[in-house]
Amino acid sequence: MPSKDATSSTWAQNVEERCQTSNTTNDSIIHLKMATGECPPYNNFARFVSDPFDKKIYMIRGTKNYKDCINWPTSDFYACDTSSMTWTNLTNHLKHLNPSESADFFYEREIKPLPCVSLSGATLLRIENSSYIALFGGCNEAAKATSELIIVDPKNRQWWTAKFKGEVRVSPRINPAVVAIGDRIYIFGGHRKFDVWDQQPCHSYSVAQCLSKVNWQWLTCDHPYPDWVQLPPGQCFKWACALYDDTKILLTPYRHADEEAIDFTPENCFFFHIEHKSFETATTNIIGAFPRDIRWHLLYRPPIPVSKFDSTVIMCCFIDVPGTDDIAPEIWKFSSTPEQKIECLGIMRKMWDLDSDFRGAFCIDDKVRIMGSNQEGREVRWKWNTYLDINWKK
Repeated sequence: MPSKDATSSTWAQNVEERCQTSNTTNDSIIHLKMATGECPPYNNFARFVSDPFDKKIYMIRGTKNYKDCINWPTSDFYACDTSSMTWTNLTNHLKHLNPSESADFFYEREIKPLPCVSLSGATLLRIENSSYIALFGGCNEAAKATSELIIVDPKNRQWWTAKFKGEVRVSPRINPAVVAIGDRIYIFGGHRKFDVWDQQPCHSYSVAQCLSKVNWQWLTCDHPYPDWVQLPPGQCFKWACALYDDTKILLTPYRHADEEAIDFTPENCFFFHIEHKSFETATTNIIGAFPRDIRWHLLYRPPIPVSKFDSTVIMCCFIDVPGTDDIAPEIWKFSSTPEQKIECLGIMRKMWDLDSDFRGAFCIDDKVRIMGSNQEGREVRWKWNTYLDINWKK
């Protein structure tokens, strides 16, 4: 790692530019902790789904690098108790259920891992006060996009493929933005091909409705965005977060290729109004500066809102550390009402000083739990075994 002293002045100047007038710098001591149990491998493109109701976090799928294959899709499924941060490997303990053709029940219950698919959209789904995980789309082992909707019941260790009413089908999507609100799943963006040069981005959205645990219907199929919603070339929506008492969805972008960083601008951050089925720019009339130079980011709504209409969103962005070859996390707090402001917590320098590889995060109560790996030796396979908490309210 390059010398920190040699770049400290550059770093401080860069942080000041990012935070601008933010006065929320987190001055508390950061304590690095170790997770226990069967810590999951450090898969690329793994999906994390947080369940605040059952106090669980799930790591789903992702890709691994084998001798002759780079980014090979996996069926990995790990669960973590967020109270103790103890991981359990459920990959080979899930039952595949085969739904009946005429009723809402299942025939077969065989032990079978999830299909090996990477870059699927994932969201927590609540049905009859129980938690499920919905996985839509992704890229299969043949490097083809899929349009399957898989429902996982983690409590009972079961999964099945949703059945859709009628003959209507939607386009396959790789890396879509997916969010569940009530009995509906909203799907935005993604792309059709796993090809750096010709990815065929999807500039449309679909809406699926849950009729029962097994039976679903498409309410909206590949509806195009309005003409004025034009994301910059090479970008499409990846993250979706419900706000304003579940009346709007915040959509944020990603870049298909990893070569360049991305900025949040009026051209790529939008609200989708659920009732009116309309879009509006999310960055106008906001006090403060939105994140810039982002390599990748995660978007979460805190599980315990301040009030019914609280619309706080936590943006955990992974950004280049100036003067080095490293990337470190920074956190922005976006309060869309009533303050209408965005604030940088100013933690990146402290995170970099810890000399750990952080790549994931989720919200737990009033904290952002940032996850990573702290492994000695290149010959050892890296695992998700490190974490720390940042209080986003301070």
